[in-house]
Amino acid sequence: MHEQLEELVKTQAFLHVDETSLPMKGDNWRLWVVCCANFVLYIQSTSREQESVKHFLEGFEGTLISDFFRVYDKFKDGEQQKCLGHLLSAIIELIMMN
Repeated sequence: MHEQLEELVKTQAFLHVDETSLPMKGDNWRLWVVCCANFVLYIQSTSREQESVKHFLEGFEGTLISDFFRVYDKFKDGEQQKCLGHLLSAIIELIMMN
């Protein structure tokens, strides 16, 4: 079932992608979250590297919506949009610095 969802991801018009810490038994794993209109895919990984998401993002031709984490920039088959919440936070931070 999980493999079928990973293949279904590639057919979507847009995906929201993010990752976060996932402490497990003293180790810091990563939890990758992929959201589209009809389902959410969770992927556990020991790494925050591109290889963790390459198998399902490679070949994705829709719009990838993400934060500014550079690993997402390696998947340029489709369009990219930066998460508006992250973008707004970055703008506020720039304003506060000046």
